[in-house]
Amino acid sequence: MIRQLICVGAIVLITPLLYAQEIDTLSNIPDGNTLYSPEYSGPGQWGYVLGQNSSFRQQFAEKYDIEGEAIVKGLIVHLNGTYENPENYVEFNVYQVASNGLPGSRIGGRQLFYKDLDLSGNAMTVTFASPLPVANSFFVTFNVLDYLHGGFEGDTLGLMAGEPGSRQESDLKNFGRNAVQAHNHAREDWKDFHTQNFTPIATHFALFPMVELGGTITGVERPLMTQQQLTLFPTYPNPATNEFTINYSLSKASNISIHIHDLQGRQLYWKNLGVQTVGEYQQGINIQNFPGGTYIYGVESDNMKLTGKVFVK
Repeated sequence: MIRQLICVGAIVLITPLLYAQEIDTLSNIPDGNTLYSPEYSGPGQWGYVLGQNSSFRQQFAEKYDIEGEAIVKGLIVHLNGTYENPENYVEFNVYQVASNGLPGSRIGGRQLFYKDLDLSGNAMTVTFASPLPVANSFFVTFNVLDYLHGGFEGDTLGLMAGEPGSRQESDLKNFGRNAVQAHNHAREDWKDFHTQNFTPIATHFALFPMVELGGTITGVERPLMTQQQLTLFPTYPNPATNEFTINYSLSKASNISIHIHDLQGRQLYWKNLGVQTVGEYQQGINIQNFPGGTYIYGVESDNMKLTGKVFVK
């Protein structure tokens, strides 16, 4: 099905924006292109190529390049599909770029029930509870989660994309421009959409981040992010010199681990804290040996993971 691209504000290509502190909507899809919903149609196949399907792909990512730092306020997305389970939910996420060019650590995002989605193919705005910091390159994603094991009967959701060929040939050498997450219980198994997923379609995904270029997060907002049993509060001090403290709370007992990565996706710190009971916690991190720069810290609680950004002087 072909739909005309709906104007979603200031849609631009992946070039530097001129004015910081203004909200811009980025798009990798050239102006004037149409959107469509690619579907599987071979023997034994079903579903959307960018959604719930017979290959059980779970998450779909588009990479954006910027100059310097920014904060992501939300996304403009185009979705299609049907559902029978209105209380099921999807996620819209922001990821850093790992050293292999694919999505690395999750920075944050938002969950929405099926019943709150616009599945008409028209533009839908998803705003984040807190702005998410990014730098240089980042991914935005649409996550339909693990639907292989039941509870999703009658649900078939899909993300739209630019028409085939809307991704320029010169960009095809950019490994990981768009990526998909394969079903894998051990890890987030990301694959390049064009070269590793048996889908050599030269396209971009209809995920358009709303960003403030040159923006920084200020003030003390509580909570920063919440996902099921885990809440992550702002770290302090930020910027930090010798040590900073990660603050989080649990609404049920969970196994907790903490990690720190640089913006290239390299893991510099990891610690398992074991099972912690309900309550609020503070974990001091020694950063005396960290070079000055920006780092992504994360707290993992069973199958939940929330991340934030800390600046080291």
